[in-house]
Amino acid sequence: MKGLTRAISSICLIFFVFIFKSFCYSHAFFIMAILLLVSSPMLYLFVPEIRNIGTDMSAEFFLPTQTVFYFVLPENQKGPPESRINAMKNWKSALRKVSNISSIFERTRITREIGVDNCARKFTKVKFDDAIPDFDEVHNNVKHARLNGERLSFVSNILGQNGFLCDNPNTERVLIGRGPIVYRHEMMKKGSIFLFSDVIILAKCVVSNRRYVGEICFKLDNPTVNVQKIGNQISF
Repeated sequence: MKGLTRAISSICLIFFVFIFKSFCYSHAFFIMAILLLVSSPMLYLFVPEIRNIGTDMSAEFFLPTQTVFYFVLPENQKGPPESRINAMKNWKSALRKVSNISSIFERTRITREIGVDNCARKFTKVKFDDAIPDFDEVHNNVKHARLNGERLSFVSNILGQNGFLCDNPNTERVLIGRGPIVYRHEMMKKGSIFLFSDVIILAKCVVSNRRYVGEICFKLDNPTVNVQKIGNQISF
């Protein structure tokens, strides 16, 4: 992505140099100013900000918008008590099948894959990215900390440099999930929700996975924040 943009900018620079040689300096700078002014909205909307993100994360700019969870809640913490009891029975049964495995790390990996597989079957339209196996690994593993940092930078770039994430940096912040939402009483209906370990951010979509505006933040440590879910609607 970076190489392509640099190649295009170099070609445009060479092209403009040859063109502007036929004009005097005042006319050349005037034409350049007009071109920059006209192209600014298009650049803002359709050219993604790739600051502090790697090649793999840059692909997110071109993927369709969908709900993504980066961590899966263990089955013993979901749903009502009855469902949790049944889930624990199934969980222990699955663990017995791999009890002959000598490595505890292998067991942990398999239990995590079972959890991801169960969630993927239940929520077919949701993507579960398990590149980071556990929440604590973000703070204990350099590789996973770097990946979480790229995820934070991606969200920060599409929300804008004057957003909450840039104004309130936090080394302990972890991106847990994100996904599209629909506003009920707003002119701009399309938007997205971003769930972090310390804050929830809602923003209106200008260009999917490229530009979001009008962000609203709810700090999770604020005792006055109240989240209610009725059917497929969430109110804050």
